[in-house]
Amino acid sequence: QNFGAFMVAKLEAHPQSRFVNGSSHASWSYAQVACQARAVCRGLRRLGLGRGCTAYLLSNSRAELVPALFGAACANVAVAYEQPDYGVDFLVDMLEPLQPDAVLCEHSALDKVLQVQKRLSCVKHVVLLGAGEAGAKALSWSQLLEPGDGADHWPPEYVAGLPCYLPLTSGTTGKPKAVVHTHDSLLASVQAAGHPDQLSLGEEDVLVCTSVLGHVYAFFDCVCKGIVQGSSTVFLEYKASTEALLEALQKHRATALCTVPFVAQQLLAYPYLDRYDLSSLRHLTTATSYISPDISKGLYEKLNLTSFAQLYGQSEIIFVSAGIYGQPPNFASMGRLGAGIEGMIRDVNTGKALGPGERGELMLRGRGLMRGYWQRLDEPVTDADGWYRTGDLCYSDEDGWLYMVQRISEMIQFREHKVPPADVEYMLLRCPEVADCAVVGLPDPEATQLLHAVIVPKKPVGEEHFVNFMKENALSCLHLEGGVTLTDAIPRNKLGKLVRRQLVEWVLQRSKNERR
Repeated sequence: QNFGAFMVAKLEAHPQSRFVNGSSHASWSYAQVACQARAVCRGLRRLGLGRGCTAYLLSNSRAELVPALFGAACANVAVAYEQPDYGVDFLVDMLEPLQPDAVLCEHSALDKVLQVQKRLSCVKHVVLLGAGEAGAKALSWSQLLEPGDGADHWPPEYVAGLPCYLPLTSGTTGKPKAVVHTHDSLLASVQAAGHPDQLSLGEEDVLVCTSVLGHVYAFFDCVCKGIVQGSSTVFLEYKASTEALLEALQKHRATALCTVPFVAQQLLAYPYLDRYDLSSLRHLTTATSYISPDISKGLYEKLNLTSFAQLYGQSEIIFVSAGIYGQPPNFASMGRLGAGIEGMIRDVNTGKALGPGERGELMLRGRGLMRGYWQRLDEPVTDADGWYRTGDLCYSDEDGWLYMVQRISEMIQFREHKVPPADVEYMLLRCPEVADCAVVGLPDPEATQLLHAVIVPKKPVGEEHFVNFMKENALSCLHLEGGVTLTDAIPRNKLGKLVRRQLVEWVLQRSKNERR
């Protein structure tokens, strides 16, 4: 089934439920969102876009993202998403492999997108999200939604294996690569997340999501889940404060909160929590990174909740596991495998299947798995038996609960973000004054880790030069809040390999020596 058509049908099945901007408190009925999704589908078709085309969404959290994504899926246009904080050069690098036919962006990114369009001939159309006129060089949102004279072409065509959603991840080179999800894999993920065991909601419920709306967790595990089950859904604008979140929870009588460990920690530590009426709130879900049981249990008890679940997934397989609602919370676990998902713990070195309590790499199999990576669809993503390697070191207990040990890879945990060091290194190497660099995570009690760069400069410049370069050209989660170390050569082992654990020790020891 076409994923967009499936989601539009769910919206139309619950026409009175509402989609709410929890920051401005503007809202739309699901019936209105469904109409907009159908209009986006027609509008894209009028522009000549359809099967085989791609579009890029460049925006922070805003209401138009939902009908834009569903409408593009109905038109069989594959969509990628990113926040708009990158510089023009980096946007060109990100967009060029996807060869997007259209870019849909918010007003703050319009000038940059028009510069990108001059350098990428593939971008035929620019659409401005939100109210207002777009000018001569772009199409406004209202123009895209105009009825026009074209036929509705409903229901949308379904094509097995057709790319639908392209979340970006990173490889060892640091350049973003696009994960290819098909209509089938998205349907499987949304249906698994919407299973009653993974929190059963109804039209009387209100689900609040704090993550960036275009992120796979926020969009598919939260918003789509709410729509499938019929609850109203509330999102918050980018970088909303703790006070803004609490006001949204109180004003909209939220019954479920889907958030990340960093926000949960802020809520638990907030000194004026008891000034807000959160008596309607019953359910708490966290995801994107491991949450300390002290935080999850502390917030669970402080808010007098009835259920807590830690959810686990990846860009490559969006929904994997979650806690079981209606049962006593397991605060240390990332849950049990969801419906239609098989799992196995395998020895990292021998490949042998392991039993309960034994640590190894988590292997997964199921319909929600990606088809592959963009421009690399001929490369296998599983072994001969269909098992996908997650890269996560885990174990399970006798009852099937999964527990995270650590990432096998070298991801840096900065607040709610999992940051690949290669992402930051790739950007730093674009700075003309950088000859060589390596990025590590330094321990921090509040953020878990802070990004720190070890840089070999081409000419004498101060550390602030590189800090400012990242502030001007990268997302805030990639900023060098842990500082910079300038050196003549980056320490590596005898094979010339960078060992990040040892580099962290080197940075900390050097800092200690400098303070003496």
